[in-house]
Amino acid sequence: MTLDSIRTFRLKNGVNIRTRHEIPTLREVLLLCKGRVLINLDKADRYFDLVVPLLQETGTTRQIIMKGRKPADEVRALYGQYLDEVIYMPIVDMNDSASVETFSAHLASNPCAFELCWRTDDGYVREASKMAKGKALLWVKTPMPITVISSTRSVFVSSRPTVPNI
Repeated sequence: MTLDSIRTFRLKNGVNIRTRHEIPTLREVLLLCKGRVLINLDKADRYFDLVVPLLQETGTTRQIIMKGRKPADEVRALYGQYLDEVIYMPIVDMNDSASVETFSAHLASNPCAFELCWRTDDGYVREASKMAKGKALLWVKTPMPITVISSTRSVFVSSRPTVPNI
């Protein structure tokens, strides 16, 4: 599919009604959001080498959150040169004891935040939250209904580390 063919489509609004707005390119989104908001490029670690030059060109490097599931040592080896420029948020599946080791390995790289995914509360998220306290923010992602989350679950970080200015 070419950009010209994608441009024939229109974005839909929150109730699934087509709008007059075209699908923007990443460059257009970056320029529109420049200096205004943080932008989450989910699973963008696969495209670091392609995306970072565009971020540098548009002056939006410090307002991008790039996330991925690669092990900490692999992230450092592949993207170490970029980690001072972009916000990298490790995604860690917190479903077994090995996940705490994975979390700890990423914590050594001083990320400002983590995305933690889990299916059952086996204590691994709580353990990670204790380890992260005062060092990193946690975004806890769970398949539980929101009513259950809001009544029995909470994000366990009580102090906020410094997040880069945009």
